[in-house]
Amino acid sequence: MDFASLHIHTLTDLARLPWFKLGEDGKLRLKDDSGVPPVLDVHTHVGWSYGFARPVDMSRRTGSARHFFNYTISQDVLFEEAHPYPPEKRMMTKEFGLALVKTGRSSTTHTAANLVEEMERSGYCGAFLLLNEIPVHSRHAEQTLAASRLDRRLTAMAAVHPWRWSQCKIDQLERLFAQGARGLKFNPIWQGIRPDSRHAMALFEWCAERGVVVLSHCGYCGAEPFFLRYKAVPGHFRAVLESFPKLRLILAHTGMSVYQDALALANAFADQVWLDISIQPVPHIQEILRRHDPAKVLYGSDWPFVPLHVALARTLVATEDRPDYRHDLLYNNAARLFGIADTA
Repeated sequence: MDFASLHIHTLTDLARLPWFKLGEDGKLRLKDDSGVPPVLDVHTHVGWSYGFARPVDMSRRTGSARHFFNYTISQDVLFEEAHPYPPEKRMMTKEFGLALVKTGRSSTTHTAANLVEEMERSGYCGAFLLLNEIPVHSRHAEQTLAASRLDRRLTAMAAVHPWRWSQCKIDQLERLFAQGARGLKFNPIWQGIRPDSRHAMALFEWCAERGVVVLSHCGYCGAEPFFLRYKAVPGHFRAVLESFPKLRLILAHTGMSVYQDALALANAFADQVWLDISIQPVPHIQEILRRHDPAKVLYGSDWPFVPLHVALARTLVATEDRPDYRHDLLYNNAARLFGIADTA
């Protein structure tokens, strides 16, 4: 099928694809006879609030989530990724910058209940919730764990801010894993610390020794301040992988705009590195599948930045010539990595 000729320019235009339809409520849905395998998403988030900001009510249904990236305006939804646009950059800068004192308007809609509702319309059978811990006044780990308990399809990851590494940080991690966390999230940009810094290296060593899978933000989209953007370049993970050969590392977004560098690093450490394809458009997904071990490519959406249907549509279009592989990409690869016993 010539997907470019369908002119998919908005979220609702995805109904022109063979797998989706618009329901009576005007919302996009996966067709019952779509043939799409169950989807296990390794990259989602729920709402952020820290310090004195009001906690997000994870059980609240607001009708729909307010996604950070707006796909209701005309754009090439499938084959390009131009987000964040300037208004989105301003909005995210404001919301994230005030997160210690005020919960952002968008974040209040990024609830577990809204995520599950969108999952049910998209054929998702599971989602990993990723979190970002800051050095002080942080409670996102507890909020994310609480969100995961609201629905069996949600699995929380653990996180700590590695500065300063100490027994206190180890105790915090052990509590999170004892409460059901699975895997660890690290974010060089949000946490403001390079992966090859002394304290982060201690965190990675702890994970390697215990067989904990690490998913780390990698790369940048251009909205970040330069001094933070540089902390997440793929090259900074080289020392981590060389130092801890038992570490299993997922490079989130395959490096976003610097995906070529992330691919080169992944291929240099092919036994250790998995790639998640969240944010990437169709041509990049196809290149990633050509150049990296397809058994080590994982499906991710990056909800609530990206609507679940957009991420899924891009993956289905990118694999149109290899439909037999979709079950592995959408579910089995992640299930094997995280030791989920029963594949869908």
